[in-house]
Amino acid sequence: MVLAENTVLTFTEIKQNMNTWNNIRKNAAAVKPYFQGETYFDFNPIINIFDSSLSFHFYPAVSGNQFMLYIIDKEMDKLSVYLENPIAFIEKIRVANLVQIVSDDILSGISRGEARQRIKDWTDHHNTYINENAAAGNIFLAFENPPLNIHNNGELRGFFGLYQDNNTGPWKADILLKDSGDEYYNTVRPVPPFGQGGGNEFFLLAATIA
Repeated sequence: MVLAENTVLTFTEIKQNMNTWNNIRKNAAAVKPYFQGETYFDFNPIINIFDSSLSFHFYPAVSGNQFMLYIIDKEMDKLSVYLENPIAFIEKIRVANLVQIVSDDILSGISRGEARQRIKDWTDHHNTYINENAAAGNIFLAFENPPLNIHNNGELRGFFGLYQDNNTGPWKADILLKDSGDEYYNTVRPVPPFGQGGGNEFFLLAATIA
């Protein structure tokens, strides 16, 4: 699929940054510096007060030394939406820069055991995950979360996490979301494989990755 290169300059930058990550993610040594210590990102889902159930796509990207995620509503991430109004499509993409922290202050006083364990496992074992998956090109290329009932309209904070099925086997990556009410959501999953029934029609940005 080829999208108009001259529609909006920032769209070219978006594609370039996503492809930069696509190249980096196949090299374990190149991936590791972006995830040293505990990491998180903030974004505001801009939830309509009358509709608090939204589904998002998260697309990792790299610009210079900055790892980021492009976040877009699933219903916007379609070729038909882009063709109808390319500028509006770009404006709906939110950019969340990854922040690295070395202290535990961000989660002080929060007793969310499973969420904290996944975040800790990412901090402790992300190098193992990277080593096991980089060469085969299996490090995450995009993320999706299903419709999610957020308890408030405030900003969300996302943390990278790791987990194992039944506490055994290889590490799997996910993103944990925390709302301003300290509620955690662990529904985000890496793609591909893409969601059933949606296929690539619902992952327009993924089609821009070379």
